[in-house]
Amino acid sequence: MKIFLFLIGLFSLLRVHLIGMIGISEIPICLMGPFFFVKNYSLLRRDGFLPMAYLILLTCTGCIVASWLNFVPFANWVRGLATLVVFFCSFIFLHNFLRKDLDALKWLFAGIAISSVLVMFWGAGEDFESIASEESGYSLTVLLAPLFTVPLFLFYNRMPWFVSFSLLFCGGVFKIFTSESGRSASLVLFAGSFLIWIGRKSATRMAVVRKRFVLYLVLGVVGLFVAKTMYTYAASSGLLGERARAKYVAQTGGSNSFASILIGGRSEAFICIMAALDKPIVGYGPWALDTEGYSEQFRQKYGIYDYEEEAKRARWYAQAGLSRKIEFIPFHSHIFGGWVWYGIFGLVMWGYVLHIIIKFYRKAPDAIPQWWPCFSIVLPAAMWHILFSPFGGRVNMAALVCAALFALKMSSGKWDPGRAFWKERQKFLP
Repeated sequence: MKIFLFLIGLFSLLRVHLIGMIGISEIPICLMGPFFFVKNYSLLRRDGFLPMAYLILLTCTGCIVASWLNFVPFANWVRGLATLVVFFCSFIFLHNFLRKDLDALKWLFAGIAISSVLVMFWGAGEDFESIASEESGYSLTVLLAPLFTVPLFLFYNRMPWFVSFSLLFCGGVFKIFTSESGRSASLVLFAGSFLIWIGRKSATRMAVVRKRFVLYLVLGVVGLFVAKTMYTYAASSGLLGERARAKYVAQTGGSNSFASILIGGRSEAFICIMAALDKPIVGYGPWALDTEGYSEQFRQKYGIYDYEEEAKRARWYAQAGLSRKIEFIPFHSHIFGGWVWYGIFGLVMWGYVLHIIIKFYRKAPDAIPQWWPCFSIVLPAAMWHILFSPFGGRVNMAALVCAALFALKMSSGKWDPGRAFWKERQKFLP
């Protein structure tokens, strides 16, 4: 079981050119997902998984309606629908297997971490030197950073807690000083190290997150302001290098305001909001064209031109064989991209995922202590991605939603995962 889910994770991000860019491991997932939905329907209802499943299916309906009303080309709406179908099947598929072996989650995430490195090597070029070159847009630290999480997933139970904490914290510091694109990734690593420092190797200490959730939320906001101040000084003074300084000026227009720092590098998420507010119920359908010029309106209003994101879009257009005269509405956000593409159902679906994550921290951080490194690393990253990243990792998103729901089920005392689980959990009790 563990090796099987490791392989599912390992090939989850390696795509084949089918409809919706299906991952290699997503092919068996899509074939088996509907079968498991019918077979395990009563278990899905008992475990509290059906609301999420139904929301994904409703969003599929939103995709079809938005595509029909906006005259979206057939190939585009099929690709947009395929993304949701794979997400649904992954959710159902992983529920079936993780329910049988909770310990397999760490193997799944270890495979996904390695897969993220493989797919970046694969996508950046065949020549290793070109991958690590400045022209490729990737630095070696960006490519290899996910590998630092693999030992935490696999060997956390045998590591002293201070080693786990130090590995993530030093990884965050190292990423800031070696990669000018590592702001958000560094914040996620710092957040993960902070959670591991709180939880240590004790379910009792992990429960502190539940009891002091509001305090830690406030500390997180304060931490953003501190990080903003430090980054502003380091980037604008040239401490992080000339490329980082030039990028900082290009993204923020030289402004030191918190809004400029936040928008810099992720302006597409805010452009998405402008478009969504004009059509909040039905949406525009997948791959919606920017016929109203939302991108240009945003640039004129805020004076921010995101050269890095524009370069990424140019590369994407070239890979897809599309003309640059065709402008799509940017969607650099799960929640707002879903809103633009699928209408109100897309917004509600991703809002519900955020609700699940927050509910986990408020009710169940100590329910499955052997999953603590997974939760510490993946859930803060998921919250950031939902707000500021395009949706792509369908298997890993389905896995973390499943994990949070299983933890919530455990905390309610309505599910007994078996003797092996309780024996493992004893290691985390005083």
